Amino acid sequence: MKKNDLIITIIFILFLIGPGVVYWFVGDLMDHTVYENRNLYPKPELTLKNLSHFANDYENYFNDHVAFKNEIRKIRSSILYQGFHTAADSRVIYGKNGWLFYNSSVSQDADSIDDYRNFSSYSRVELDEIKNNLENTRDQLNKKKIDFYILILPNKENVYSDYMPDMIKRNKDRKESKTELLLNYLEDSSDLNIVYPKQILVQSRREYDTYFKYDTHWNPYGAYLGVIDLMKKIDSEFVVPKGKISNGTGSGDLALMNLTDQLTDVFPVVDNFLEDIEYTCNSDMQLDECSSNGVYDQTILFVGDSFRTATIPYLAKLFHHSIFLHHSIYDSNVIDRYHPDIVVYEAVERYSNTLKSFSYLLREN
Repeated sequence: MKKNDLIITIIFILFLIGPGVVYWFVGDLMDHTVYENRNLYPKPELTLKNLSHFANDYENYFNDHVAFKNEIRKIRSSILYQGFHTAADSRVIYGKNGWLFYNSSVSQDADSIDDYRNFSSYSRVELDEIKNNLENTRDQLNKKKIDFYILILPNKENVYSDYMPDMIKRNKDRKESKTELLLNYLEDSSDLNIVYPKQILVQSRREYDTYFKYDTHWNPYGAYLGVIDLMKKIDSEFVVPKGKISNGTGSGDLALMNLTDQLTDVFPVVDNFLEDIEYTCNSDMQLDECSSNGVYDQTILFVGDSFRTATIPYLAKLFHHSIFLHHSIYDSNVIDRYHPDIVVYEAVERYSNTLKSFSYLLREN
């Protein structure tokens, strides 16, 4: 073997085994987070039963546990984000000015991009179904002397539509979005208590952002505005507590999906909101139960999606007793357990389909 061939062979072998050897010593210091939101493939054992698919199983295991996997992916994501203005993860959309948006259809989640494009809508049958379910819910709660409110929150894409990439086209033939169609229908055909704070969230972003730059959710200031809109519906004489705006910092779920968690967002935080009132919460999975000496000597039950958690610092100070839970763990027993005076059902636009089924969850067991 020629000397040059030997050198090339040695270099090639070092490239193959070198990372594994180095990882043996420094692996504990590396990032082992599972960003795919799934269980990693376990190391397979070679048996007669799995002989036919052992190679495929081992390949899956190797790909999930390869040395420096997350570090390599982070470098790739940063290069794509900073250098080519694109996202490495198909669940993430790179928008204008570096803003990130959620391509939820890839995760088999409710499709916020489809909502943004206005290519889907509710049929008349679906509109009637939602209306009947919500009215049924209200009537059942009213019998128990409980007031019912519906809080529908706009998707980030509809508040920051000017930051969406130009390649994602909207349906110009449809004058109103799926949500606007629903809201207009309910306003014309029912007397339900509905709050949709899109206008204030869009207008207020001229001064401060109302949604996170690298996250799917509204930020603390956006949640503050949403709570104010809700409280004005609950109490026509509600006096808006003033708060001081300061800066918070953080990354976000979209940055984490894209493995660009080094991105730092500066977002507005509402300080001094009812600063004389203290509250405490007991949290258990997707349920938070809070108490305070709040302005309203009432119990509020807030059922919703992940947007609900940002409302806790405000509603928990306004009400003596407040319960926040994810709609997936709600059942009719919750009403009898907490005896609320007010029930709020919250749904971000992409989950507005849950309005069809919420009233059924109130059926007696």
